[in-house]
Amino acid sequence: MGGAFAEAALGQGISNMSVYGTKFIQNSVVGAVGSIFNGLANGQNIFKSALTGFSGINYSFNLAGNSMTSTDGINAGYKYIVSPESDYSGGDWEDLTKSILLNYVKNNFCVTCSMGALQQKAGKMFENAFNSIMGSDLASFNYMSNDKKIAGMYGNRPRNTIPDGVYDLVRDEIEYRKDNFKVGPFNIRIPIPTGLNTTRYPGALYAEVKAMDGTLYTSSNQGQLSAMITSMHTNNGVNRFGGQFLIGTTSDTVISPSIFALGASFGKSAISIVQMTSQYRMISGAMQVRFSQGWGRVTSTSYIK
Repeated sequence: MGGAFAEAALGQGISNMSVYGTKFIQNSVVGAVGSIFNGLANGQNIFKSALTGFSGINYSFNLAGNSMTSTDGINAGYKYIVSPESDYSGGDWEDLTKSILLNYVKNNFCVTCSMGALQQKAGKMFENAFNSIMGSDLASFNYMSNDKKIAGMYGNRPRNTIPDGVYDLVRDEIEYRKDNFKVGPFNIRIPIPTGLNTTRYPGALYAEVKAMDGTLYTSSNQGQLSAMITSMHTNNGVNRFGGQFLIGTTSDTVISPSIFALGASFGKSAISIVQMTSQYRMISGAMQVRFSQGWGRVTSTSYIK
């Protein structure tokens, strides 16, 4: 018997890499062959466009029997046009930045909010959408939102944190088939789960959601992410087999190399840092979102609401 971890190289460009003895997410964002994520765009929304460089503009007109109306934006930010007569679905996925998110939330849910209140509300709605998606896509790993404090360390001092989501680490017993197929003189041995022994470490893996237009460092928010990563590694399963840390972000968020380096610093039980960036499209005036983990890898969808 042996072990293998099938990893999709999340953010690092390495795919299907078998190491050590753990399968974190089967058929998922970091899983083996096959993705449970869906949400592929079909069709095209011809009644939507992004307008920039204007502020406080309102207008309406009629095109081929479809009345078109605009919404105000903030500080020359995001504007979108939608035809209320057109109940379309699909098409036109675009990067969702923090400014686009703020403008949409302000125009539709928080017209009189201060900037501080707007950022809090938009951040929470963004987090809820991410957790809704992961709760569906990672249901077999018991993904759930989290509001419990978790003990961690930063700079050799205690630093309690509250991850936005938690889910299970799953380790399957596997066997290596001796004769799968050959490439030249090499015999390729593929690890196959036996189905005889599965070990689950509940809530061992964390997720954090950030809607920001900047860079996240190990020192950001008084070492918040650093404390989460080091806390994860205290779990028996992660300490033995490694783990992964999901970070759901707007498209203009950058993860610094120091965070990836911290995850890799645990050697054979390294923690993979997985950034999933947001995309959006407008459907009958509502903002539908999904998250992308690289070319061709996207989640299912939810709405900002």
